[in-house]
Amino acid sequence: MVHLETDIFIIGAGGSGMYAAIAAERNGAKVIIADKSMVGRGG
Repeated sequence: MVHLETDIFIIGAGGSGMYAAIAAERNGAKVIIADKSMVGRGG
């Protein structure tokens, strides 16, 4: 089992998820994004 630590866990890598991840990272948060498809191809 893998144990990951993050400040924010985002489910969905569509436009909104990517925007949220970028905004959080720019504010110093450690971000993990999970999606059932390839990152940037959600919607």
